[in-house]
Amino acid sequence: LPATHVGEAHSGEPAVLVRDRIFARSREAGQVLQFWVADEQLVDGYVESDGATFRSARGYSRTVVMGRLSGLDDGDLRDVLVGSWRARTTASLRRQHPEVG
Repeated sequence: LPATHVGEAHSGEPAVLVRDRIFARSREAGQVLQFWVADEQLVDGYVESDGATFRSARGYSRTVVMGRLSGLDDGDLRDVLVGSWRARTTASLRRQHPEVG
């Protein structure tokens, strides 16, 4: 994904950033992926579609989803990462890269 790099979250956990904003983060010793969605209603959609894999993080953010990596295949993982990148990047970067998504 454009303008991304690997870094660390404030707690030292591995994270992937678009420019200076985290859009994916490792949680629970690498078992869970934290990612963002553009709208809080999408959080409910993930949880309702597969409650064993996805959960909300309402106490942390209304637009964060926690996904168990064991429940995500490669296509699912790509989809959540692209969606999270789009939710967290700038409008100008989204316009520069309309092919992403």
